[in-house]
Amino acid sequence: MKTCRVCGLEKPLEAMVKDAKAKDGRKRICKVCDAARMRQYFKDNPEKYEANKEMARKARPQWYRHGLTEEVYNELLSNYDGKCHACKVELATNIDHDHNHCPGMYGCMKCVRGLLCQGCNLALGIPKEDLDKIQGLMIYLSNIVE
Repeated sequence: MKTCRVCGLEKPLEAMVKDAKAKDGRKRICKVCDAARMRQYFKDNPEKYEANKEMARKARPQWYRHGLTEEVYNELLSNYDGKCHACKVELATNIDHDHNHCPGMYGCMKCVRGLLCQGCNLALGIPKEDLDKIQGLMIYLSNIVE
């Protein structure tokens, strides 16, 4: 147990912010108070918030944000010599994941399906991976080409 220097409440060590330099590995501020302090700091300093957000975004590679290891990512990349898993022509620059399993921008390791080029990724994403829409586009295109 440790007492938070901000709220004065005695809390278990797990509720305190980690600090490798402290003897017990925890700071004298709880996670709740520290989060409130940081929210206020970034509210008072919006330019630092944007810089911090941008730095955090750039700091993590794409494969990390999808829960992959670098080895698994490199293995996926080598499957088609770095080319898109769909068209096999353009360079693979996007990690494709099943949005039904993990909605949002990033998936988990279980729902990663492959690596796509920007065009193929957009071709899947714009119709929201709806097979009926994609098949309709294929039929439309085949009728125009003929």
